[in-house]
Order: sequence, then structure tokens, then C-alpha cells
Amino acid sequence: MRYSRQISAVLLLLTFSLVNAETITKAGTTSGQFFKIGMSARGAGMGDAATAVVSDGSAIFWNPAGLAYVTSGEVSVSHLNWIAGIKSSSMTLAYPVPNLGTLGLYVVSLSIPQDEVTTVSQPEGTGEYFDGGDFSVGIAYAKNVTDRFSFGVTGKFLQERIWTMTASSMAVDVGSIYHSSWRNFRIGFVLRNYGTAMKFSGRANLVTTDPDPVIDGNNEFIRAELELDEWDIPMQLTTSFAVDLYSSQKVKSVLAVDMVHPNDNVEYFNIGMEFSFIDMVYLRGGMRHLGQENPVGTSAFGGGLRFPFGRNQLSLDYSLTDFGPFKNVNHLSLSYGF
Repeated sequence: MRYSRQISAVLLLLTFSLVNAETITKAGTTSGQFFKIGMSARGAGMGDAATAVVSDGSAIFWNPAGLAYVTSGEVSVSHLNWIAGIKSSSMTLAYPVPNLGTLGLYVVSLSIPQDEVTTVSQPEGTGEYFDGGDFSVGIAYAKNVTDRFSFGVTGKFLQERIWTMTASSMAVDVGSIYHSSWRNFRIGFVLRNYGTAMKFSGRANLVTTDPDPVIDGNNEFIRAELELDEWDIPMQLTTSFAVDLYSSQKVKSVLAVDMVHPNDNVEYFNIGMEFSFIDMVYLRGGMRHLGQENPVGTSAFGGGLRFPFGRNQLSLDYSLTDFGPFKNVNHLSLSYGF
């Protein structure tokens, strides 16, 4: 009971601080927005409240410390139908090395459908088409420091592209998870996307200019390059709690709460739950971005199946997030242990 009261007090204090946080949103002040998208159906189905509960290959996206609990090799693929026809695919590989820790690798790509190029002078189109996309690759390492505490880090390369322009960044994620003996209560911390700023460059930067338009007869078409500003990437500091509400041999329920402090918006929190039956059938639900003003895509649902496949195990997970006027976002993940 004493531990229960202490945990409740901490949760109430953190919730109060989020409710009374500053209302300055800082929205639109970072680049690389796609790096905030959750890249696994399990975490997305729990409303992105996954920082303290991940223990499979998808931990490389949510909290690299969760990779320390991977007990065998695992490969997974995931596909996401985002809003406005945007699609994203990812692949992860996790492999535990005895007496060393767990190594992880991921690749993510995002594609934006083609659209026609229009200008002020040609509003009906120039006959050209543009597209865009994002790409990220990273490598991770995690280790159980003690039987209750794990630590992990991910180094990654990030790139954005739109038509002829690209911008890139190098970043790291650093995380930890602590397990207590009371109802498997977990505390997770992760700093995501701590890295260099992005600056676009490419063909569209190249222009011709007249360095002195007052003088007649000079060269009016001097080649020049526009210097663009740098923009930070979307960094997040997340504190998370997870607890087993009920646990038996056949049924288990988990409650998770993520409190997120981003560098481009006000603080918010995500709440998620997961129910499992005989460790084979999973049902999930959650709420995202609570505490923000007029958030879009707050409710999420999902489920999964885990079953033997040969001598190993196959997992299939699905999530659906309601984005209101932008319709639903569907996410499908498949993982195989070897």
C-alpha cells in the first residue's frame, strides 16, 4: 500500500504539471516531422504509450533500452498508411549477443505521392511533377545493467527530401527502463532525436541575380546560391510508467502512461492499455496527445496474434488511429523470432 500511494502521488504530480504547462505551442519550429511517427503497430495501438512496455525489436523506435529484453534473434517488417496518401515502411533486426548485450538495426522509408508543380505565373501547372520522401537508418545497443535496470542507445542518420532539395541530420536516442517487484511496475525514460539541425540544399537553391541593378551594361545573370536557415529536428524527452493491473497464467492486463516534453509543442501525455489472453491474443487501446489544444488523431485501437511457426514464433499486429477529418491511419507489423 505504501508503494501504491507513492506511485499515485507521483502520477498526480506529473499530471498536474502537464495541465498547468505553458500554452506557447512552438508548433512549426522543427523540421523532420516524420521522425515523430510511431513505427510499430503494437505501440501505435496503445496510443503511443510504449516507452516502458516495449521488449521486442520495435523498442529501437520507442526506447532502445527495451531491446535488452529480446531473448532471441528477431526480424520484423511494418507498413503504415499515413494521411494524404503518404506511406511508410520499416524493417528492424534485433539479436542478443551472450555476455555483451543486444544489437539492433533499423531502416525506415516514407514516400509522398507525386503532385503537379504550380507557380504564381502558371497556376494551372508547369507540366512538371514533384514528389518527396524521408529516410532513416540506425544501429542500436542495449544491455541489462542489473536484473531490474536496462540501458540502451541508438545512433541514426535522418534525411528529408522534397523534389530537388534534401536535408540530413545525425541523431541519437538514449533510454532506460527500471523494473520494480510490485506488480512489475516499470519506469522508462528516453531522449529521442537529440541531434544536429537540418538545412535544405539542392538545385532549387541555385538562382541567377543582378548584383547591381542600378548599373546598365553589367552581367545581369550572375549565378548564386541561396543560403537557407537551419531547423532543429523534433526532440522529445519522455517519462513513462507501466504496471500490470492483473496477471495470471491465462490473462494479463497492462496500463501504460507516457508523459512527453517535445521541443516543438506543449507537454502532453499518452495513455494505453493492453490485454493478453494465453499469451497469444492481444487487444489494445489508447489515447494520444492529451493536454494539447485541439489535437488530431487522439484515439487508437489495435490487436495482435502470437503463435508458433515452425520451431520459432510469429507475431502479427494491427492498429487503427482515428485522425478525424483525415480519416483513419492503418498500421500493420509482422515479426519473426529465430
